[in-house]
Amino acid sequence: MNKSWLISLGLVVCVGLGCSEQQGSPFQDSPKQNNKVVASELKAKKTNQERQITLHGTRNTRDLGGLPASSGMYVKEGVIYRSGTLCYIDNDDAEVLKGKKIKSVIDLRTSGEIEREGRDIAAFTDSLDKVYNCPLLCTAGCYEWAYVSYIKKHNHESIAKFFHILADQNNYPVLFHCSAGKDRTGILAALLLELLGTPRSIIMDDYLQSQRNSEGLKVDKEWLQTVFMFVDKEGGVEQFLKNRGVSSEDMRKIKEQLLTK
Repeated sequence: MNKSWLISLGLVVCVGLGCSEQQGSPFQDSPKQNNKVVASELKAKKTNQERQITLHGTRNTRDLGGLPASSGMYVKEGVIYRSGTLCYIDNDDAEVLKGKKIKSVIDLRTSGEIEREGRDIAAFTDSLDKVYNCPLLCTAGCYEWAYVSYIKKHNHESIAKFFHILADQNNYPVLFHCSAGKDRTGILAALLLELLGTPRSIIMDDYLQSQRNSEGLKVDKEWLQTVFMFVDKEGGVEQFLKNRGVSSEDMRKIKEQLLTK
């Protein structure tokens, strides 16, 4: 059966906060490996625990810095952070984040989520230069099917905007988050690291760290592998991002901003 036809059917539907389970992956193809670097040749400069930022109001905040990238380079430390929502943090947490000199936040939640959960607390956002909203909407499905939805056409504008923000040196250091900081945040972190040339084994390890941070945060490697399958089918991460409106110039600038020896 044609895979794209299965996607269009939206065989798994979410109603409110619940969804019906679909057993197995919507695709059986195994993603190709990222051949830009050999994973075994590179190691992160910092462990997952060392990259972790301990906060009271959310358990899923960490620095992407120190992860290996292409050509023996690394992601710069202290410039790009991923997190869960910051609407539940307290004043002490805000002080910790302000100590990171973060200038910009990218909120991946929809307007409905922001209204329901609340905006990131003013004790932190008042210190920022800019708060951006790049909502990623799931139109149908959960688990792998939701990941397919997050990268489909209705989210192309938000994906392009996300990478355009990262191309601007004036936005750094920057933190991006959704609600739990595991799915939408995990997808965009994976695409960003893939663009920078991080081995997929290490990208996957960072993705799975969300569940290690809190048992209540469920992630599964099959879900992210679904995204990688699309990346490979579309000719690699740069073509994949171009197909979603990200310019070659923005990709060049992002590498310039985030890579270091």
